[in-house]
Amino acid sequence: MSGRRRATTRGVLLLFACIVFVVGSVSVFGFLRAELRRDALHDAAINADLLIARNLATHEYFTAELKPEVFADLEGRLDSEVFAPEWMSSTYAVREMMRRTDPFLGEYSYKEAAIDARSPQNEADEFEKAFLERLAANPKLQKDSGVRIVDGLPMFYLMRLGEMVAEECLQCHSTPDQAPVGLVEIYGPTRSFGRSVGEVASALSVEVPLGLAYRRADDLVIKLFVILVGVYLILLAALFVFVSRYLIHPLAMAQDAAIDIVEHRRPLRAGVPAAGTSEVHSMATAFNSLADDLATRVEELEKANAEVVDANNAKDRFLANLSHELRTPLNSVIGFAGVLGQGLAGPVNPEQVRQLDMISTSGRHLLELLQEILDFTKLRSGTAGVEVKEFDPRNAVSRVCDALRVEAARKQIELVYDADAGECSAKTDRLKFEQILLNLVGNAIKFTDVGGVGVYLTHEGAEIVVRVKDSGPGVPAEDLLRVFDEFYQAGTSASLKPTGTGLGLPISRSLAQLLGGDVSIESTGPEGSVFMLRIPCEYDDSQAYQ
Repeated sequence: MSGRRRATTRGVLLLFACIVFVVGSVSVFGFLRAELRRDALHDAAINADLLIARNLATHEYFTAELKPEVFADLEGRLDSEVFAPEWMSSTYAVREMMRRTDPFLGEYSYKEAAIDARSPQNEADEFEKAFLERLAANPKLQKDSGVRIVDGLPMFYLMRLGEMVAEECLQCHSTPDQAPVGLVEIYGPTRSFGRSVGEVASALSVEVPLGLAYRRADDLVIKLFVILVGVYLILLAALFVFVSRYLIHPLAMAQDAAIDIVEHRRPLRAGVPAAGTSEVHSMATAFNSLADDLATRVEELEKANAEVVDANNAKDRFLANLSHELRTPLNSVIGFAGVLGQGLAGPVNPEQVRQLDMISTSGRHLLELLQEILDFTKLRSGTAGVEVKEFDPRNAVSRVCDALRVEAARKQIELVYDADAGECSAKTDRLKFEQILLNLVGNAIKFTDVGGVGVYLTHEGAEIVVRVKDSGPGVPAEDLLRVFDEFYQAGTSASLKPTGTGLGLPISRSLAQLLGGDVSIESTGPEGSVFMLRIPCEYDDSQAYQ
């Protein structure tokens, strides 16, 4: 494994771990933050409820217990000018008690809200007025609570039914002329008069700012997050070191060794290093066992392949020697048959001439077969050389057609040749070019009984293209993939049996590839086949098929 690939693997693992951490942390701390804020809201509700309950108890005690006793003790000693809020107003008493005893008074807001309150600081705002109106309209309503935004800050509010106007309250809240003069002098003749018995006098309103509690919750979450990040980074570093040392590094070494084996820089039996965790060690051990077994099988296959190669070489040498040795006596047989047929060794009758012609024809056919076998063995052994010369391919095609025109006339079919006009030049092996054409055109004539064979030469870019078209029965579909296989003979019909060795087309393709080109079937069908030869105009051994 290359350094870049290892770094990529570590980077992917690190990125994955970070993503998991971020997603997990956001989920956990989001839930924790919500729970802490919910707890802060719950605490605010409890404290506000306790505060209101305490103040209501103070009001009730002051109104029901203390004030009646004070009035009873001072009966007959008070005149209309006497007014002492310290012992006549329960609201004043509650406010003073809170001021003197409540250390958290500055952290929340408390108001005994009333419409047209006697003390301006208790005047209800629009939100509190709406609650007082709901209290007046619904006797069963006792309180309301929730969170609202005041000046852009979240506030928990709790409003509860305060005092109801009683008979004794009318002394100070009916009309200014019935109220103590001192009260009117202090608060004026307009505020908090005109009350009636049973009327909702006030609502106790508490507002607790939640911003501080929320900030404390957020600060706690941040502190916990920082601690968790520190712990996570330490664990991640330890895990990263462990994974790198005992997993990634051993796997990287094993992969590098495996790549070296594949690219033949390391012997197969050397195997891969077995290190790291027990699982990695077990995997490397299993791989090494497999590699050892595979090396044994490779050695056996190489030995068997060497034997096959030796056998093929021996067969090719045998065929080449046999072909070479048979050509000399065959040439003699053909030559003597010709001498006898011409009557040079004495008179012969017509029947004898016919039989001598049959001997010559059969001998030439056998000589062609031997030549094909010889060419095939040369191509197989790689000894077929290329002799590059400059020539006119039109003349080469013309010579091939002239050589086969007698055979076409014997079968009473037409042989047509056509070439592009203009200059035409090729620089390659002329003899091999002509041999390919002899095979292709000879095949076309052999399989054509009616119609004719056309040979068409064109230049297409830097290539010479020769198309050989016949009007024979075509190549069956099942033979298209095998027609260029060695020793394979495609059948055309039950009445037409294939002849020859089955090497003509394979040799033609091999020769064409040796020259840097190819032979293929361009089309086939019931109206005949078209075989196409393509070779470069100028031979280049770097493009030749080896």
